[in-house]
Amino acid sequence: MLMVGEAERRRRFGYALQEALKARGLSERQLALHLEIDARRVARWRTGKDLPNLYETQALVDVLRIDEDLFRNPPEVPERPAYPIERYLLDESPAVERAAQIATEPRRIR
Repeated sequence: MLMVGEAERRRRFGYALQEALKARGLSERQLALHLEIDARRVARWRTGKDLPNLYETQALVDVLRIDEDLFRNPPEVPERPAYPIERYLLDESPAVERAAQIATEPRRIR
């Protein structure tokens, strides 16, 4: 088993939690209500800023009805493809053309 750093573990846990919430159709707030904790705590887990303790992890497993291995050894987070914004741009806008023109003009000092 490959050991990962703390930051990577938090990131993986957050992604696993996000996917589990999506699969169960729950929001962070709904999960927090089930766990009787502050919703900000769940948000910190989901964003990878913190990890739950052992008891909180067990409560997550019980509420979400998932295999605890998902949280013990979360899989790698898949790389998201780059957003293809260029495909949707129809042409250069006049503002972009003017900005390019200004950038190439010599500056006049008065």
